[in-house]
Amino acid sequence: MNYQVINPYTGALENEYAQTSDDALQSALQTGDTYYHAHYNEPLAIRVKQLQAIADAFRQNVEQLAFTATTNMGKLHREAIGESTAAANIAQYYVDHGPAALLPKSYTYQDGKQATLHYDATGIVMAIEPWNFPYTQVMRVFAPNFFCLVIRLF
Repeated sequence: MNYQVINPYTGALENEYAQTSDDALQSALQTGDTYYHAHYNEPLAIRVKQLQAIADAFRQNVEQLAFTATTNMGKLHREAIGESTAAANIAQYYVDHGPAALLPKSYTYQDGKQATLHYDATGIVMAIEPWNFPYTQVMRVFAPNFFCLVIRLF
């Protein structure tokens, strides 16, 4: 059985996708794991530049992304513009504030014991999303994990 994208406004078939095979899924997971390990210690400046490019791409393609969100998800055009812009803003937030947010944080707990909180990448993140998932739902998971990949402070 294939997955079909039906335009909720017109009822027209917009696209059709075959189910992912177990082999294709395993290949995608392996590709992600390989990328994770290959880029784990990459300098922060490179990741910041890449995330900035993603934010810029969302802004530069806002109309095309809005069209897709309208025809595939049923969003009103004005909502779809806002959705695309919000995704760009999430990526931009991590470009602008990520380095400071990921610094180690010292704190005191249980009668004066000291601890330091460090942030580290988690590896592959899998999310099962509804058919009409918004761009922001993906970006709010992707951006911090992509950004955190390069931070290893201990």
